[in-house]
Amino acid sequence: MATLQRKLQDIRSTLTPAQARIADYVMAHTLDAALLTATELAQEVKVDPATVVRFAQKLGYAGYLELKEALGDVVRGTASSPTTFPGSIGQTLDQAQQTLAADYKFQWERVDRSQLVKLFEVLGMPAHLLLLSDSMCSAAASWLADMLRDQGFRVDLPGTDPAALGASMLTPTDYDRVLILEGVAPSPTLEHIAQVIQQKNIRCMAILGSSASQIVLYSEAFLRLETPQDPAGYPATLQHILTTVLLAVRQWKDAHQNGGLGPDGNAVVPTSGEAEV
Repeated sequence: MATLQRKLQDIRSTLTPAQARIADYVMAHTLDAALLTATELAQEVKVDPATVVRFAQKLGYAGYLELKEALGDVVRGTASSPTTFPGSIGQTLDQAQQTLAADYKFQWERVDRSQLVKLFEVLGMPAHLLLLSDSMCSAAASWLADMLRDQGFRVDLPGTDPAALGASMLTPTDYDRVLILEGVAPSPTLEHIAQVIQQKNIRCMAILGSSASQIVLYSEAFLRLETPQDPAGYPATLQHILTTVLLAVRQWKDAHQNGGLGPDGNAVVPTSGEAEV
């Protein structure tokens, strides 16, 4: 069966001006067309609804409903024959996934393994944790906070407002650790807080997306990620790295009878009478 795109190409020269407007709309707005009724599509391109039906029939369909089903197949990427229909949502999603997968592979192959082990230790030892981030990493920080709370951590997440971040350092709270998530641009606010953290002798680890970040000067450990080709993909890559480490922590604990991690990174298996982590 000829693809919808091929059908449109074959009949293009025979279309009336009104039908040509429908074809142009369908080519440019495939998803919208797949969701519209014949009347709604007619209103969009300013033609009579009957013209939409005749257009569908000219393509070989019994009516507009059959054309609409074909458009749905294109959007879902499940048409019976391969298609390169312009604007295919399925194709666009595949391309986005491939970009993120390539970014993650790029990061994973270049990440400092010794620092990755330190992150493993931080996320594997329930503690009172102060989790700080800039606006680019705020969603990843919120997600990580929820995940760690489920694992027994006490997590304070003050958000990205400078005043709230500053207040978190003035509050007389004893934190076991601080974890900083910074995006692809250095954050002066987070850098200043990192200095205060160092002065308070609190153990701090940072995950950074910029080679220019000065937070490394005040952190006990840091994991630097390369800036991806599309910086907008950095939060997804960061969360992917965090997910990988959390999964490794869970697998480690399962393999060691739910034991925690000692300061040397080795498993600590609860003995009789000890509460499990």
